[in-house]
Amino acid sequence: MQYLFFCGSVVVSPVRSGGNGGAGPGNEYEEYWSHRVQPGVHYVAPPTVTDLPASILELRANDASARAIGETGAAWAARELTRHAAWCYWAALLHKMAELEQRGGALRTRAPEDPLSSLRFDGPQPSLNAGVFCDP
Repeated sequence: MQYLFFCGSVVVSPVRSGGNGGAGPGNEYEEYWSHRVQPGVHYVAPPTVTDLPASILELRANDASARAIGETGAAWAARELTRHAAWCYWAALLHKMAELEQRGGALRTRAPEDPLSSLRFDGPQPSLNAGVFCDP
């Protein structure tokens, strides 16, 4: 799904039924960036799959709006979906998993909330030499 944003066209994705209460684009699996995109700003989110044809007709009737959403989504992707952001996400995830494991096997039970939800994945290029993953 994330690669569709780079095309510059409007992304249309029905609201999913699983995950975090139905919010976010794509399928039932949460991506590290899913919570950072907004329907109507970065993509179009018809309520159900059966609403797809009506949404597409509406986009065709409002070409300027469709173009603006596509351009906003592409600009967001170019800024946020970088190798650096993905690297920081995985580095922070593995670091957090190691911390949880050191506390006595906390990974063996499902956490009630995402332990990485408060981390930011931007900032300076991470340096392995300095032991810095990303700016938290």
